[in-house]
Amino acid sequence: MARGKEKPYLNPWLFNGKPFDTVPAGAFGFVYLITELETGKRYLGKKVFWFKRKQAGKRAKVVKESDWKHYWSSCVALKDLVKEKGVDAFKREILAVCTTERDMNYLEVKYQFGFNILEQPEGWFNENINGNWYPKNYVGLAERTQFSIS
Repeated sequence: MARGKEKPYLNPWLFNGKPFDTVPAGAFGFVYLITELETGKRYLGKKVFWFKRKQAGKRAKVVKESDWKHYWSSCVALKDLVKEKGVDAFKREILAVCTTERDMNYLEVKYQFGFNILEQPEGWFNENINGNWYPKNYVGLAERTQFSIS
């Protein structure tokens, strides 16, 4: 595609049930949920709206809009499935628009634990949480643990 031409924004992100196409002032990034409509399998992640890049031969960094409109996660299995089935086989939802990287990182992990990704991995494309927690270690946790909190 030639420079300057914008790719069509197919299957737009939804925020509060409405198509999302403009970055709000002061927004840093967002936490999202992608659902494969046929199976209900999901992926929960985060994406920044802006990149800071150093231009060749220049000292100052330039702020550029990221590819967020066309982003399908870092998950290879999900991206391959999008190529196979097409974008209309998925629903893309923004769960939170964040003004700081810290908030975005926190909310991604909070939602991943809240959705119980580790203990119910069959319903998720996510292979881990934050590179620290892996489903293989937590499946069956409730059955093998005694809790005193009611």
